[in-house]
Amino acid sequence: MLAGQEIIEIDVDRLRPHPVNEKIYVSDQAREKELLESIKDQGILEPLVVQRDGDSYVILSGTRRLRCAKALGMKRVPCIVTEVKNPILTIIDHNRYRQKTPIEIYNEVKMLEEQLKPIAEEHSKAQLKSFTQEGVVKFDDSEKIGDVRKVIADKLNVSTGYISMLKQVIENKDKIPEAIEKLERGHETVYSAYSKLKGIDGPDKPTLWIAGYFSGKQKIARQIIARMPEHICYVEPFGGFCSVLLNKPPVKVEVYNDLNKDVTNFILCLKEYPVELISELLLMPQSRWLFDQLLPVLNESFNMPDVKRAAIFFFLNQTSLTKMRELDVTFGFSKTRSIIFRSSLTGRLLYAANRLLNVLVENKPYEKILEMYDSEDTLFYVDPPYYNTDAPFGLTFSPEQHKELRDRLFSLKGKWLLTINDTKETRELYEGCKIEELVTQQSAGLDKNSKTKYYVHLLISKKET
Repeated sequence: MLAGQEIIEIDVDRLRPHPVNEKIYVSDQAREKELLESIKDQGILEPLVVQRDGDSYVILSGTRRLRCAKALGMKRVPCIVTEVKNPILTIIDHNRYRQKTPIEIYNEVKMLEEQLKPIAEEHSKAQLKSFTQEGVVKFDDSEKIGDVRKVIADKLNVSTGYISMLKQVIENKDKIPEAIEKLERGHETVYSAYSKLKGIDGPDKPTLWIAGYFSGKQKIARQIIARMPEHICYVEPFGGFCSVLLNKPPVKVEVYNDLNKDVTNFILCLKEYPVELISELLLMPQSRWLFDQLLPVLNESFNMPDVKRAAIFFFLNQTSLTKMRELDVTFGFSKTRSIIFRSSLTGRLLYAANRLLNVLVENKPYEKILEMYDSEDTLFYVDPPYYNTDAPFGLTFSPEQHKELRDRLFSLKGKWLLTINDTKETRELYEGCKIEELVTQQSAGLDKNSKTKYYVHLLISKKET
């Protein structure tokens, strides 16, 4: 209820729904029946919110209550009369906490995009703040404009990743008609429908993978590989645990590179000395004491290859809470599931070692790798530290470094695919390129009851001229 507003009784014949209600919201017979019974027993507990339109009133909130009142033969209903500048924004805001179907959320998204994008363009030096009771958007001219997509997600109580999936599913409904039918009946989740659309129905981890790695591409490796053009030479300048390389079909020349010496040493030892490396790892128990004892080793200098150092690095990476996201790492544990790092270790690493057998392992700055291996037959898969986020070991890429990377990619003779996080800045950097949104499902934490989140990765390639 709008605080301080007078409640008046209005004839039902003078009330009519706003047209946007029928465009966005689908009539739910079951919920409407429950509402009807409630009104029959207790009357209308929450007044309708309306706006005067000549001699009648347009409903901003309460269309279902009006239908139920008419069905019960009520002649008048309690209302609050208000004046708003944008009725559409007000209607959506009033339905913020309503239980909605994915189709209704999609309709809200499209309506909000239609309403907010022109406002954002007009106020290029402003920042979207929040809906007010009057249903308008406030601006602060002293700040830069916000991301309209994030504003929409916040207002609808969903993530930008969820909106990305939802739009791709609904806008490609002809490709997955059975999933759409189930989605409309509430028998399919948006993520499940999205997975079917992308051809990743089933387990999202690829066949070959080494282990969990902060910002690793295990969950989207197959989608990246499916979009690769033909090539003779394949290069990963930011290799990490190379989930993409491990699962793509081998080609004549394959190059792995990572600037971090510990990461490179682990991949090199896995490739050249898999048995010795696995033997070392099998002697390491899941132990907080051992974790604390071994952590200082990472500060010691070493020469590659070093199998013991590789085993220590892998142990610390897999048993840390944040997968070496920060320099100050801590031992990870869970009260709800097993996180023993040695689970399925031998088979997993041996298969990965076999795939790496003919891969050249480098440890150089990415600039040098691009220069050394560039050719018309080369494909670079580029997975740099994400924009304005921490990378493993506390490394970051500044905006200037991202611009430099962009310029270097644009000057290549060879082809390239880039994965990066979905931000206003990254979209501006690669404006004019082919951009596809890939969404991953992730938990907010180790707790099985934690809320599911959806993360959007951008897969970018240079448009063919």
